[in-house]
Amino acid sequence: MRTIKHICPGCLTETRDHYMVTEQCWEDAGLGFYDNVHLTCLANLLGRPLTKEDFTDVPINDWLTTQELEKLMKDYTPRYSDSYIAEHLDYAVLDPLATIQDIKDGAAFCNKHRIKAYCVASVNVPIAAAMHDNVCAVIGFPHGNSSPVAKYEEGAIALASGAKELDVVINYGRFLGGDEAIIDRDLHRLCACENAVVKAILESYSYTPSQLVRACELCIRVGVNFVKTSTGFGHGPATPEDVQVMLDTVCGTGVQVKASGGIKTYRDAIKYLDMGCGRLGASRFRSLCYGS
Repeated sequence: MRTIKHICPGCLTETRDHYMVTEQCWEDAGLGFYDNVHLTCLANLLGRPLTKEDFTDVPINDWLTTQELEKLMKDYTPRYSDSYIAEHLDYAVLDPLATIQDIKDGAAFCNKHRIKAYCVASVNVPIAAAMHDNVCAVIGFPHGNSSPVAKYEEGAIALASGAKELDVVINYGRFLGGDEAIIDRDLHRLCACENAVVKAILESYSYTPSQLVRACELCIRVGVNFVKTSTGFGHGPATPEDVQVMLDTVCGTGVQVKASGGIKTYRDAIKYLDMGCGRLGASRFRSLCYGS
């Protein structure tokens, strides 16, 4: 068992709590041997309400009774509500086998839950835009190795068909091979499109930290609204380390970070929202909500 006391990593404030939590609960929350955490922060890390089974002894001690614990668990409010997560989510239906009905169902789902943006392949923009008012088209997807001219034409057609946002995969192979100017060639005409929100997808798993910094700097220079970690179709997901590099690089510029790839649970969602990401990208919503 672990005794929880002193400094809470969830909120970085002092705690005098000494609840006795089970080893399984501790491991499920992803806490280290010396971590200490408030009950509310523990619930957020678990991504679900606490139960009596999470504790080794109830009543816990002489100042927390069973009734008080039950009230705490009942009254607990998660750090991020379902609606808050929806307001920061780009919900994607990008399966190459997606049917027209799948695209319509996705739009209806986004409307029902008031999800921020609905991401689809550019060919599906007219269908999605007929039902949802903030459609995001993926451009040069998923590998980014189409020509800058082709990316511009694809993006321009998507905007003319009703898209309001563009997630553009940069030619990261060329960039990592030393062609820094490819980022400007891929993005500058799309960034000049009136009222378009442009997110540059980097596939950050492929980069060293210094390469990631440089890619973000070039994206800032060309005028993107967001830098985005991953397509979700590559060899690696978003990682906290990459996201922190991106956040540090764009800090103070007005450019935001979108974490995407491998975001599947409430714990994943709060991790990147806590770090400061302006958007999350995922092909799911319910599993990102507290208590799922």
